[in-house]
Parts: sequence; structure tokens; C-alpha cells
Amino acid sequence: MLTKRGFTFRPNVTPQDKGAIISTAILAALSLFEAFAFAAFSICIASKKPNRKTSILKTACSKFNVLLLTMFIMSFIWSTCACYGVSLFHNNLALAVPQSIETLASSTVEICFMHYSWAISFGIMKRNSSKRFFTTMSTLVLLSPFIFYGQAIAYIIAAITNLPVMITVNRIWTAVAGSAESVFCIYLMAMFSMFLMKQEKDLEDSLSTKDSKTSKTKLKRTSSVVGQESRNQRRRFKTIARYGIWASLFTFAAIISFVVGLLQKFAEWENVFHMLVYVWINFALIILFAMKVQLDVGKKRGNDDSDKIRSGEPQLSEEKKSSMSADPALTGVRTVVRNSFIGKSENV
Repeated sequence: MLTKRGFTFRPNVTPQDKGAIISTAILAALSLFEAFAFAAFSICIASKKPNRKTSILKTACSKFNVLLLTMFIMSFIWSTCACYGVSLFHNNLALAVPQSIETLASSTVEICFMHYSWAISFGIMKRNSSKRFFTTMSTLVLLSPFIFYGQAIAYIIAAITNLPVMITVNRIWTAVAGSAESVFCIYLMAMFSMFLMKQEKDLEDSLSTKDSKTSKTKLKRTSSVVGQESRNQRRRFKTIARYGIWASLFTFAAIISFVVGLLQKFAEWENVFHMLVYVWINFALIILFAMKVQLDVGKKRGNDDSDKIRSGEPQLSEEKKSSMSADPALTGVRTVVRNSFIGKSENV
């Protein structure tokens, strides 16, 4: 708690609570720094975007950027309220106002996470999921504001009125919200894993096809803008899947930590487990930030490659140049493989 002489811990504070207070304070500062860093990155990318027809600020405020920035800001508010609550009481549920703000902030993070993950991986989900599962998850994302904000409102009413019926409703709604988030994270991890395994199989088939074609024919190498765009899309989907698995895993770990913290046998460690929730969520947000950086950098590189193809410049890396010069049999070989994204053949 804050005094005229500075910050001091409450008299009955436990070592576990001290660790939770310090950790949540650090996480709050880190979340605020990450929010500023992401905003600066988004503005920098927007300012360097070629053929920009809108202002830098409007370009930077894309759907994905707004969702991710909102998550960073809500994480800061969430951690700050938690730090304040634990510094005053072991059970921070005793403070209705800070806990209500914390609940609303956490609900916003969960909603934004579901919408961000679904929007950015929509193409992967649609291609790799059955129609029934895809429709179910799409409905779940659509209903997420009702599920999570409904749980927050139920808690606020229960905290203000202390009515037994509202306390029961809050517990049930919390269980429903946690189950919905868990199912969504497991679904994402499963779909991303299936996608990556499928891509590995397609790569192996491509290499075997390439070897057989090399031994039979020698054709002049040609470049295709459509093929380059397809490869850019494939790289983009791989990036989303790889980072998405980790972000979903950390979010699922946050749910597990929250549930464990509610168990009576871990009452002394309650705030430590709740602090771990903030840690896992922060890790997930950092992963999403890294994904966004990788996608933006990869998009710029892909656009540069497409421009070179249109201008007729050769698209050979130094490694390929050296290998082709060393083995004349590989010079000018074109193989045709199946593109699992668009169902067409492309040059490799």
C-alpha cells in the first residue's frame, strides 16, 4: 500500500503475496511498454507502406492492430488492478471496484484474443476444419462478447448485492466462459498442428516429384507472379500456424492456472496462481506481437519479390545459384507440384 513515506506491504502479507504483488507490478509496466512499442511499430510500418492512399494514423489503425493494441492496454489495466487489490487484501475479491475493473479488462482480452486469432487464421481454419466444427467455432467467436461480458456483469452484480443466487450465477457463468475459451484454444492448436503436418507432407511429395522430373527432362526455368503470390500465402499461413500454436498454448495454460488457483487446497498460493495467469497471457500477447512483425516483414519481402518477377528479374538465391552452377543438370529445371492452398499447379 502507498503511504507518505512510500510503498509498504500490509502487516499480514505472506511471502507468496509479496511475490504476486511485485510480479504483477512488473507485468503492468511491461504491458504498458509493449503497448507503446506495438503502437510505434504499427505507425512505422504504416509510414513505409507504398502507394498509401490514407493518412498514416488511419493506415496504422487496422483491425488487427486495434485488437492487439487493445489487448496490451487491457493487460496493463488488468495487472494494475490485481497488484492494487493484492497489496490491500489476500483475497482481492474483497475489493469490488478494482476487481470489477479487472474482470472487465480480462473479458476484453479474451474477446479480442478470440476475434484476432479467428480473423488472422480464417483461411487455415476453413481449409482444414470440417464444416460442422468451423460453423460451431465461428458461432462461438460471434457470441464471445455475450459470454465474457455477461460473466463480468454477473460478477459485478454479485459483488454489489452479495445475493446467493447471483454468486451461483457468477460461478456457473465463469465455468461456461472458461470452457468456451479452453475449447477454442484446443481447436486452434489442433487445426494449426494439422496444417503444419499437411505442409510437411506436401513438401516431401514436392521434393520426390522434383527428383523424378530432374532425371527425365531439362526445361527452361520460368517465373510466375501467380506462383510467387501462392508461395507468399503459404509462408504467411505457416507463420500464423507456428506462432498461433504457442499463443493458444499460453492462453490455455492461463486458464489452467486460474482454475488451480480456485482450489481450496492452494488457498495460500491463490494469488501466485492468479499472477501466473497474467504471465501466460502476457507471453501469448508477445507471441502475437512477434507474429505480426513476422507477417509485416514477410509481406514486404514478398511484395518486393513479386515486383522483381513482374520486371523480369531472376529470383534465385545465392545458395541456389551456386548449386546450379556446380551441377549443370539442375540448370533450367521446372517442376510442377500441387498447390494445397488454391488447388492449382505452380512452378517451383
